[in-house]
Amino acid sequence: MEEEEEEEEEEEEEEEEEKKKKKKKNEEEENKSKKKKKKKKKKKKKKKKKKKNEEEENKSKKKKKKKKRGRRRRRRRRSSSSSSSSSSSSSSSRSNRRRRRRRRGGGSSSSSSIQKK
Repeated sequence: MEEEEEEEEEEEEEEEEEKKKKKKKNEEEENKSKKKKKKKKKKKKKKKKKKKNEEEENKSKKKKKKKKRGRRRRRRRRSSSSSSSSSSSSSSSRSNRRRRRRRRGGGSSSSSSIQKK
């Protein structure tokens, strides 16, 4: 009788231990899955933030490019209109004469002799 009771007690203890082990294992798995989910969520959030920043950067770059484009156009217009008005001034006409001479090869005698050879 006593042996049977002892055996029953041992069996009950073993069952309890197994239950505890199972419970612990389940808890660990749950924690793992929770951590995984958290990590995934964090990654997603990070990705979203990165994408948003890139979009903002691209927007600002486009704005700058547009501004620059406008500036260039304005400069061209100014330079074309100003060049015709400034050509009448004496200093620019002198420089133009010098340029023409160089193109024709009528500059210094040494440079013209090299061109003839």
